[in-house]
Amino acid sequence: MQAAGLPPQYAAELTKLAKVNTKVLLACSNPRNSNAGSPIQWTPLGKPVDGGVQLYTGNDSSIHDKSQSALNLVCGVVYVQAPLHEVSHALGNLTTNPYLKRVVDDPVVIDSRTLYDMDKRDRRATRIQWMSIRSASALMQHRDFVVVQHQDEVAIPSTSSRGSTVRGWVSCIHSVNLPMVPPFTQTYLRGGVYASGFVLRETNQRRITEAVVVLKVDFKGYAPRLLCTGTLKAWAMCVGRVAKYFRTHRSADNLHLPRVHLDDAHQLAGNGRCWVCHDRFGVHSDKHSCRKCHKVQ
Repeated sequence: MQAAGLPPQYAAELTKLAKVNTKVLLACSNPRNSNAGSPIQWTPLGKPVDGGVQLYTGNDSSIHDKSQSALNLVCGVVYVQAPLHEVSHALGNLTTNPYLKRVVDDPVVIDSRTLYDMDKRDRRATRIQWMSIRSASALMQHRDFVVVQHQDEVAIPSTSSRGSTVRGWVSCIHSVNLPMVPPFTQTYLRGGVYASGFVLRETNQRRITEAVVVLKVDFKGYAPRLLCTGTLKAWAMCVGRVAKYFRTHRSADNLHLPRVHLDDAHQLAGNGRCWVCHDRFGVHSDKHSCRKCHKVQ
């Protein structure tokens, strides 16, 4: 399907660019596994925050002179209480679910719209989008981005079994410079976001999906590192809002919460919340027995 108003040569080149950067995104979307061959070295930002989101800051090992790098890298990881097909369908069809779109976008995305649709087939889509992002402080101008977005089902290398894969879904965004979409200099400063977006993975736990958001952004212009990181942390928390949406909007017959078996017992010992329902452990529920989920092994 050719995008109306978009020259054919643009559509072909942008589709190819989107698919290449989707592979780049997948390569750096596993911050929990430092041996995954990712060019990004991820460092956890403390303990999981609201909604069970674990945030990470990134360091691109391929950039030797860090002082010359304008990229800001933040990643967020959370477990969603829903099967992969439900989460991917919801994120792939935000325009048909205004409530979920508002949940995902707030409070960071000021506005967004699809400029050109280049491909749309079930859970696969390629389009040109525009979005504006609210900065973390009034000291820094709001940014906007024009991106090519590619969504598709993918096979992702398994972290638990070498040589095998698990089902996944990706929604990658990558900035493009199109002459028909000039910067809105009076309102926003045009930034760049590269090989970023959502990655969903099936887990070995029934009806549990791992959701990862990777953000690699060059804010351009006046952009103090502290304010950039604050903006990206707020943006990355969208995965927590997705998880909360599925926790609170399940049908009545799916409200029971599945058990989660952690691969690393040390993660559980250092966490003050249940990894499934995020209820705090207290006097009547130790770190091996959640009141909602029962025993977590």
